[in-house]
Amino acid sequence: MKKKLLLLFLIFNAVILNAQKLSIDGKVLNFEKKPVENATIYLLKQKDSSIINYTATNREGKFSLKTDEIKEPTVLKIDAEKLISFSKNYETINTSISLGDIELEKNSVFNIEEVKISASPVKIKKDTIEFNASAIKVRPDSKIEELLKQIPGVEINNEGKITVNGKEVDQIMINGKPFFDKDGKIALQNLPADIIKNIQFTTTKTKEEELSGKTAKSNNTTINFNIDEKKNK
Repeated sequence: MKKKLLLLFLIFNAVILNAQKLSIDGKVLNFEKKPVENATIYLLKQKDSSIINYTATNREGKFSLKTDEIKEPTVLKIDAEKLISFSKNYETINTSISLGDIELEKNSVFNIEEVKISASPVKIKKDTIEFNASAIKVRPDSKIEELLKQIPGVEINNEGKITVNGKEVDQIMINGKPFFDKDGKIALQNLPADIIKNIQFTTTKTKEEELSGKTAKSNNTTINFNIDEKKNK
Protein backbone atom coordinates (compact mmCIF):
# COMPACT_ATOMS: atom_id res chain seq x y z
CA MET A 1 0.00 0.00 0.00
CA LYS A 2 2.81 2.39 0.92
CA LYS A 3 4.58 1.66 -2.37
CA LYS A 4 1.39 2.45 -4.31
CA LEU A 5 0.94 5.73 -2.43
CA LEU A 6 4.57 6.66 -3.07
CA LEU A 7 4.17 5.87 -6.77
CA LEU A 8 1.00 7.98 -6.99
CA PHE A 9 2.78 10.83 -5.19
CA LEU A 10 5.70 10.72 -7.63
CA ILE A 11 3.38 10.63 -10.65
CA PHE A 12 1.33 13.54 -9.27
CA ASN A 13 4.46 15.63 -8.72
CA ALA A 14 5.74 14.82 -12.20
CA VAL A 15 2.46 16.02 -13.70
CA ILE A 16 2.58 19.23 -11.65
CA LEU A 17 6.18 19.92 -12.65
CA ASN A 18 5.45 19.33 -16.33
CA ALA A 19 2.45 21.67 -16.14
CA GLN A 20 4.52 24.49 -14.69
CA LYS A 21 5.97 27.05 -17.03
CA LEU A 22 9.68 27.23 -17.63
CA SER A 23 11.52 30.53 -17.33
CA ILE A 24 14.41 32.38 -18.93
CA ASP A 25 16.00 34.62 -16.32
CA GLY A 26 18.71 37.25 -16.48
CA LYS A 27 19.85 40.75 -15.64
CA VAL A 28 20.41 43.46 -18.25
CA LEU A 29 23.25 45.95 -17.75
CA ASN A 30 24.47 48.83 -19.90
CA PHE A 31 28.05 49.52 -21.00
CA GLU A 32 28.69 51.16 -17.60
CA LYS A 33 27.50 47.98 -15.87
CA LYS A 34 24.40 49.77 -14.55
CA PRO A 35 20.97 48.06 -14.51
CA VAL A 36 18.72 48.81 -17.48
CA GLU A 37 15.07 49.32 -16.55
CA ASN A 38 12.25 48.66 -19.04
CA ALA A 39 14.38 46.77 -21.54
CA THR A 40 12.06 44.64 -23.69
CA ILE A 41 12.68 40.89 -23.72
CA TYR A 42 10.83 38.70 -26.20
CA LEU A 43 10.98 35.14 -27.51
CA LEU A 44 10.20 34.45 -31.19
CA LYS A 45 9.74 31.38 -33.35
CA GLN A 46 12.57 31.28 -35.87
CA LYS A 47 10.41 29.95 -38.70
CA ASP A 48 8.04 32.93 -38.90
CA SER A 49 9.16 35.40 -36.17
CA SER A 50 5.82 35.07 -34.35
CA ILE A 51 5.91 36.16 -30.70
CA ILE A 52 5.81 33.39 -28.08
CA ASN A 53 6.03 35.63 -25.02
CA TYR A 54 7.49 38.91 -23.79
CA THR A 55 8.39 40.79 -20.62
CA ALA A 56 10.41 43.77 -19.38
CA THR A 57 13.22 44.35 -16.91
CA ASN A 58 12.51 45.84 -13.49
CA ARG A 59 14.40 48.68 -11.77
CA GLU A 60 17.24 46.28 -10.97
CA GLY A 61 17.51 45.22 -14.61
CA LYS A 62 16.20 41.73 -13.82
CA PHE A 63 13.69 39.77 -15.88
CA SER A 64 11.96 36.40 -15.88
CA LEU A 65 10.29 35.39 -19.14
CA LYS A 66 7.84 32.49 -18.80
CA THR A 67 7.40 29.84 -21.47
CA ASP A 68 6.23 26.29 -21.95
CA GLU A 69 8.52 23.60 -23.32
CA ILE A 70 9.33 24.40 -26.97
CA LYS A 71 10.46 21.75 -29.45
CA GLU A 72 11.35 24.04 -32.34
CA PRO A 73 14.05 26.69 -32.97
CA THR A 74 13.51 30.02 -31.24
CA VAL A 75 15.38 33.28 -30.76
CA LEU A 76 15.49 35.39 -27.60
CA LYS A 77 15.93 39.12 -28.16
CA ILE A 78 16.57 42.04 -25.83
CA ASP A 79 16.04 45.65 -26.92
CA ALA A 80 16.81 48.81 -24.97
CA GLU A 81 16.90 52.43 -26.05
CA LYS A 82 20.29 53.68 -27.33
CA LEU A 83 21.88 50.25 -26.73
CA ILE A 84 22.82 47.48 -29.16
CA SER A 85 20.27 44.67 -29.14
CA PHE A 86 21.08 41.19 -27.82
CA SER A 87 19.93 37.92 -29.39
CA LYS A 88 20.44 34.24 -28.63
CA ASN A 89 19.19 31.22 -30.59
CA TYR A 90 17.82 28.00 -29.11
CA GLU A 91 17.11 24.76 -30.97
CA THR A 92 14.73 23.63 -28.22
CA ILE A 93 13.77 24.80 -24.73
CA ASN A 94 13.03 21.98 -22.30
CA THR A 95 14.35 23.41 -19.05
CA SER A 96 14.59 26.78 -17.33
CA ILE A 97 17.54 28.94 -18.39
CA SER A 98 19.63 31.39 -16.36
CA LEU A 99 21.56 33.85 -18.53
CA GLY A 100 23.18 35.76 -15.68
CA ASP A 101 24.35 39.30 -16.46
CA ILE A 102 23.86 40.51 -20.03
CA GLU A 103 25.79 43.65 -20.96
CA LEU A 104 24.47 45.76 -23.83
CA GLU A 105 26.97 47.97 -25.61
CA LYS A 106 26.30 51.60 -26.50
CA ASN A 107 24.80 52.08 -29.94
CA SER A 108 27.24 54.45 -31.63
CA VAL A 109 25.25 54.70 -34.89
CA PHE A 110 23.50 58.07 -35.03
CA ASN A 111 23.17 58.54 -38.77
CA ILE A 112 19.89 56.94 -39.85
CA GLU A 113 21.42 56.14 -43.26
CA GLU A 114 24.07 53.96 -41.63
CA VAL A 115 21.70 51.47 -40.08
CA LYS A 116 19.17 49.10 -41.57
CA ILE A 117 15.85 49.81 -39.90
CA SER A 118 13.98 46.80 -38.51
CA ALA A 119 11.13 47.58 -36.14
CA SER A 120 10.96 45.47 -32.99
CA PRO A 121 7.79 43.36 -32.79
CA VAL A 122 7.10 44.55 -29.23
CA LYS A 123 8.18 47.51 -27.10
CA ILE A 124 7.45 48.16 -23.44
CA LYS A 125 7.48 51.81 -22.34
CA LYS A 126 6.58 52.31 -18.68
CA ASP A 127 2.79 51.83 -18.69
CA THR A 128 2.42 51.04 -22.41
CA ILE A 129 2.98 47.81 -24.33
CA GLU A 130 3.20 48.38 -28.09
CA PHE A 131 3.07 45.70 -30.79
CA ASN A 132 4.19 46.24 -34.36
CA ALA A 133 1.20 45.01 -36.39
CA SER A 134 3.33 43.95 -39.35
CA ALA A 135 5.11 41.43 -37.10
CA ILE A 136 1.83 39.65 -36.27
CA LYS A 137 1.04 36.89 -38.75
CA VAL A 138 -2.59 36.83 -39.96
CA ARG A 139 -4.37 36.09 -43.25
CA PRO A 140 -4.40 38.95 -45.81
CA ASP A 141 -8.18 39.40 -45.46
CA SER A 142 -8.21 39.40 -41.64
CA LYS A 143 -9.90 41.97 -39.43
CA ILE A 144 -8.17 43.56 -36.42
CA GLU A 145 -9.79 41.04 -34.07
CA GLU A 146 -7.46 38.42 -35.57
CA LEU A 147 -4.44 40.58 -34.72
CA LEU A 148 -5.46 40.57 -31.07
CA LYS A 149 -5.95 36.81 -30.99
CA GLN A 150 -2.32 36.28 -32.05
CA ILE A 151 -0.87 38.39 -29.21
CA PRO A 152 0.32 36.47 -26.12
CA GLY A 153 -1.80 37.24 -23.05
CA VAL A 154 -4.87 38.40 -25.02
CA GLU A 155 -8.07 36.38 -24.70
CA ILE A 156 -11.45 36.95 -26.37
CA ASN A 157 -14.39 34.89 -25.12
CA ASN A 158 -17.51 33.84 -27.04
CA GLU A 159 -19.32 37.01 -25.98
CA GLY A 160 -16.54 39.23 -27.29
CA LYS A 161 -15.14 40.15 -23.87
CA ILE A 162 -11.42 40.92 -24.13
CA THR A 163 -8.81 40.51 -21.41
CA VAL A 164 -5.11 41.38 -21.58
CA ASN A 165 -2.94 39.49 -19.10
CA GLY A 166 -6.07 38.92 -17.02
CA LYS A 167 -7.25 42.56 -17.06
CA GLU A 168 -10.56 43.35 -18.74
CA VAL A 169 -10.54 45.76 -21.68
CA ASP A 170 -13.08 48.54 -21.14
CA GLN A 171 -12.13 50.91 -23.96
CA ILE A 172 -11.13 50.58 -27.62
CA MET A 173 -9.49 53.57 -29.30
CA ILE A 174 -8.51 54.36 -32.88
CA ASN A 175 -5.57 56.76 -33.34
CA GLY A 176 -5.87 57.76 -29.69
CA LYS A 177 -9.56 58.66 -29.86
CA PRO A 178 -12.42 56.63 -28.31
CA PHE A 179 -14.29 54.60 -30.90
CA PHE A 180 -18.01 55.46 -31.08
CA ASP A 181 -18.80 51.85 -30.20
CA LYS A 182 -17.22 51.77 -26.71
CA ASP A 183 -16.63 48.01 -26.50
CA GLY A 184 -15.09 48.11 -29.98
CA LYS A 185 -16.98 45.16 -31.46
CA ILE A 186 -17.78 47.04 -34.66
CA ALA A 187 -14.14 48.06 -35.12
CA LEU A 188 -12.78 44.62 -34.24
CA GLN A 189 -15.00 42.83 -36.73
CA ASN A 190 -14.89 45.34 -39.58
CA LEU A 191 -11.57 47.21 -39.74
CA PRO A 192 -9.00 45.38 -41.90
CA ALA A 193 -5.85 44.24 -40.12
CA ASP A 194 -3.53 45.38 -42.89
CA ILE A 195 -4.16 49.11 -42.26
CA ILE A 196 -2.98 48.92 -38.62
CA LYS A 197 0.51 50.24 -37.86
CA ASN A 198 0.70 49.27 -34.19
CA ILE A 199 -1.41 48.18 -31.23
CA GLN A 200 -0.95 49.74 -27.78
CA PHE A 201 -2.12 48.40 -24.42
CA THR A 202 -2.30 50.81 -21.47
CA THR A 203 -3.98 50.85 -18.08
CA THR A 204 -7.26 52.76 -18.42
CA LYS A 205 -6.98 56.27 -16.95
CA THR A 206 -9.59 58.69 -15.64
CA LYS A 207 -9.69 62.19 -17.15
CA GLU A 208 -8.08 63.51 -13.97
CA GLU A 209 -5.21 61.00 -14.25
CA GLU A 210 -4.69 61.91 -17.91
CA LEU A 211 -4.51 65.65 -17.19
CA SER A 212 -2.33 65.34 -14.08
CA GLY A 213 -0.05 62.60 -15.40
CA LYS A 214 -0.71 60.51 -12.30
CA THR A 215 -0.29 56.74 -12.36
CA ALA A 216 -3.51 54.96 -13.32
CA LYS A 217 -5.20 53.03 -10.50
CA SER A 218 -7.68 51.16 -12.69
CA ASN A 219 -7.60 47.39 -13.07
CA ASN A 220 -8.83 47.69 -16.67
CA THR A 221 -7.00 48.02 -19.97
CA THR A 222 -7.40 50.36 -22.94
CA ILE A 223 -6.44 49.18 -26.43
CA ASN A 224 -5.41 51.77 -29.01
CA PHE A 225 -5.06 50.88 -32.70
CA ASN A 226 -2.90 53.30 -34.68
CA ILE A 227 -3.72 53.32 -38.39
CA ASP A 228 -0.99 53.46 -41.02
CA GLU A 229 -2.25 56.40 -43.09
CA LYS A 230 -0.21 55.25 -46.11
CA LYS A 231 -2.37 52.12 -46.28
CA ASN A 232 -5.66 53.78 -45.35
CA LYS A 233 -6.58 55.10 -48.78
